[in-house]
Amino acid sequence: PTENTPSSTPYKNALVTVRRPSLDDARGWSFSWEGTQFTATMRDQAFCQSVEDRRYQFAHGDQLRVDLEMVANSDKPGVKWYINKVHEFIPAQVQERIF
Repeated sequence: PTENTPSSTPYKNALVTVRRPSLDDARGWSFSWEGTQFTATMRDQAFCQSVEDRRYQFAHGDQLRVDLEMVANSDKPGVKWYINKVHEFIPAQVQERIF
């Protein structure tokens, strides 16, 4: 029998775009990164607490600089994504109205 150990690939300081924040479930955050859309589990409890404390307001195009981890299991299809640490919240640029 072969071992089906998950393989983990870490990415440091990745710039991800927030597609959908999750205010009540750490597993429900949705992001895009380098053309890939995915749902991730937010493991950074300090960031989750800051979101709960209303330190951040999310809008279309906001980004996070994060430590990201992708875990693939050889005996199961698909991968699991984790945000291990949020380093920076980068709000989307707001364009001034011309008229």
